[in-house]
Amino acid sequence: KSPSDTMLFVFDRENYFETKHAKLSLPARVLYDNIYFNYKVEEPIENSISDVHHFQDLYTPLQSYATFSLELDSIYHPIKSKVVLVSLNDKNKVLSSEGGTFKDGFISTRSKSFGPYCLMVDTIGPKIKPVNIYAGKNMNTENKISIKISDDLSGIKSYNGYINDNWELFELDKKTGIMWFNFTANYNNSLEHKLRISITDERGNNSEFTTTFVR
Repeated sequence: KSPSDTMLFVFDRENYFETKHAKLSLPARVLYDNIYFNYKVEEPIENSISDVHHFQDLYTPLQSYATFSLELDSIYHPIKSKVVLVSLNDKNKVLSSEGGTFKDGFISTRSKSFGPYCLMVDTIGPKIKPVNIYAGKNMNTENKISIKISDDLSGIKSYNGYINDNWELFELDKKTGIMWFNFTANYNNSLEHKLRISITDERGNNSEFTTTFVR
């Protein structure tokens, strides 16, 4: 028997749930089995611009992607490109940004996880921290330049490194956030060089770091 505050979702057909402020769409066979779907709303958490919407729970698995949508208050429509849909853990702490696009007053995204979601605004650029370089450093004993990059919410979208205004191939370890450039013979002339790092996050916020070095 279904509890009074739930609705039956059948695994082998499309399921849809909608309130004034939230929507959920599950294609057929995204669920592993039939479930009684639960939904509840809690007050906003710190830095959120919406209530916290609990879609089922974190422990009900999905085989593939479902579409989650939350209404964006009209006062935020002018900065809709900076808004992200954020997944939370069972203590309402941020797990990750799920991105999202704006349409018909809602921010929507595809995710493979039930659980709590809310909306947040990302207007802060990524962080850039030099690891083995500083202004004017002699890099003759180094075989590469290392820079640590990170973003607190929407995540890194692109990263670029320039030496003497020429683009150079920097590689990135996504687990550690370390990007690096292996020196080539072009930088064995004991001259001063200019380094510029440009990082953009998923909401278009950009940060840059510049310095000089000798090699």
